[in-house]
Amino acid sequence: MLGTVLLLTGGKIDLDFAAEYIADRQFDVIVCADSGINAAYALQLPVDYIMGDFDSASGEILQKYQRQQVANS
Repeated sequence: MLGTVLLLTGGKIDLDFAAEYIADRQFDVIVCADSGINAAYALQLPVDYIMGDFDSASGEILQKYQRQQVANS
């Protein structure tokens, strides 16, 4: 069982709303799809899994998470 999962997807994310939403919550697993890694980076979240073609993700941010050995699907 994965427990509580936060999934950040590509597309437009209201970072202020997201920060408020996650402020008092704990997540067992954080998963990012495509440019969701940009939001995770902006929100300073640890990421467990990344997936997608990352064509809309920041190359620098993608490399950062890959260097941290985040599982890539």
